[in-house]
Amino acid sequence: MNEEAKTKWLQLLNSGEIKQTQFRLGAGHGEIPSEMCCLGAACEAYRLVTGKGRWERVRDEGFVDSPSFMFIDENDNGCMNYMPPAVSEWLGLSKDYDPRNPSAVYTSEDGHSHGFLTLTHLNDSLLLTFGEISKLIKEKP
Repeated sequence: MNEEAKTKWLQLLNSGEIKQTQFRLGAGHGEIPSEMCCLGAACEAYRLVTGKGRWERVRDEGFVDSPSFMFIDENDNGCMNYMPPAVSEWLGLSKDYDPRNPSAVYTSEDGHSHGFLTLTHLNDSLLLTFGEISKLIKEKP
């Protein structure tokens, strides 16, 4: 993993600047999302560091609380739930697994190892906090 990119991603996850959301990269009422999932935070880190990519509000009937956003990379690859290819490449993620939705080894508080789980699953289904997810990302090579 690209250490500079990873550091910026971790900084954003731990900054307290964004509220955590589930089942979409971003949500909110502004020009950029005020709520993001852990992968949305990676997209925002990419945008802030490289100046590339953009957020676009989309109509999503599944969420009535706030509008959803998709992230579109400089090659016009847009995603609502996963990282576009340019973000994955910037992070230097391995091609051995789905680089748009990386995995991490997760051990629950009771000591049970769940093996590799995707960051989306940890964020959306197990409801790990940004702090908990950032610890797992920090351990990734």
